[in-house]
Amino acid sequence: MPHKPGVHYTREAIRAEYNADATTPWFVLRHGDKVCALRLRRSNNPQISSTPAQVWIGKGPDREPWGERLAIATGPIHLYVAETDNEDVYTYLGAYHVTGSTQEPQELHAAQQMPGIGPLSRIVYLSGPQK
Repeated sequence: MPHKPGVHYTREAIRAEYNADATTPWFVLRHGDKVCALRLRRSNNPQISSTPAQVWIGKGPDREPWGERLAIATGPIHLYVAETDNEDVYTYLGAYHVTGSTQEPQELHAAQQMPGIGPLSRIVYLSGPQK
């Protein structure tokens, strides 16, 4: 049964919904090379409710390649957000689409000034939710 916007789901229920690979990075739900959904914590993505929504991709060998794949994704990206750092309670926001991304140092630097935000490699912009 498809997930409904505004409803809370566990990490495992989300993975099962998309038959996603059980591998890192945990915020990217994928099947093979296809990005299906994102499970994000608002504390790491404080602009996720902006227009456009912003996904902040950290630095690291398990994050940067998937940030690049997300940036070029063409299909719907199902978005789940945890309001707290309790990673097992996510609210489904709906299906979004990638509208662009940036690796501009000044934009990354500005985002990194927010409390608790570490080094970023990219910001991906999403529009949605799609009806």
